[in-house]
Amino acid sequence: MLNISMPELPAKSDKKGRLLLSNDLNINITKFAEENNLTPKETCACIYDFALMLLEDDGYKTELPEPTNIWLTGGSKNDYKSFLENPDKGAKSVWTCNENTKRGDIIVMYVRSPYSCIQSVWKADIDGVYTPFNYYNSRTRVIDGKLLHT
Repeated sequence: MLNISMPELPAKSDKKGRLLLSNDLNINITKFAEENNLTPKETCACIYDFALMLLEDDGYKTELPEPTNIWLTGGSKNDYKSFLENPDKGAKSVWTCNENTKRGDIIVMYVRSPYSCIQSVWKADIDGVYTPFNYYNSRTRVIDGKLLHT
């Protein structure tokens, strides 16, 4: 799609390889930005927003496959107030996950505040993605949330 070279993902236990992966990604993204005369802000917008829209437009997002796993993830008080308390119909959000999450998997949302409970159940809209640039290293996009606690 964007023709950014993606280095091979090292094993989870290969910490040095994971560190070098982020360096290789930075080099490849910088090369892409230079080739396309993008500012740093435009590069971030392209990588974090536009690239995801390209996936949606290529017919990839028709029906979700049957789940292969169920994953437990957590939300904070801020997450609860801003998104989880009353998600809009069709709401989507990028969320922390296990990097082995597959599209269609079930994501069980646990919150500790304002209630300590399993609050909602979601589906993974994309495979888990390892992101070395974030504190939480793996992400997916959750959709079709069903509230269990209000």
